[in-house]
Amino acid sequence: MKFETTRRACPSRRTLCTFAGPPVEVNEEVRQFYGFSMRKYIDLAQHILFEQKYLHFFLTGISGVALNLGLTWLLTTYVFGLAQYFRAYLIGVSFNLVYNFVLHTIVTFNTKERHVRRFVWFVVYSILLTLLQAYVVRTITPIIGLEYYLLVIATTIFLFSTVTFVFFKYMLFREPHESGVV
Repeated sequence: MKFETTRRACPSRRTLCTFAGPPVEVNEEVRQFYGFSMRKYIDLAQHILFEQKYLHFFLTGISGVALNLGLTWLLTTYVFGLAQYFRAYLIGVSFNLVYNFVLHTIVTFNTKERHVRRFVWFVVYSILLTLLQAYVVRTITPIIGLEYYLLVIATTIFLFSTVTFVFFKYMLFREPHESGVV
């Protein structure tokens, strides 16, 4: 079956789009449904990214991961060698922890007090999470292959980041007057 290419109104925009296929009737009800649901999803995404500070958290995390991976690669390549990649990884993680705490305190969550206490809990949480991540990295890297160690590390970090954001936002970096926690 061969379809003609036609230009007609897109359901979600007020412009003409190119479609390959039979003509489809788009009425006002369909336009309103798609326009409303897309607007709802866009509003939700903006709320999570900007008002909930996930974008700040994500950018801090990305730059911390870049620091971690870069330092891990440098130490593996020029200092320890491929067989000792894990030692380089642990050093990279240590630098990443301090870097992330400073940026989350100043930029992401803009906390004003109890920094020492937060840092202690941040380190405890991070060590526990790092032990879990290290176990995952140590277990999966030999299965996937040593040459993919950076991919395994990056994927592991990404997967644990969502849990970390929720914990940081609603517990660790929440100001005392907001919840009474920390």
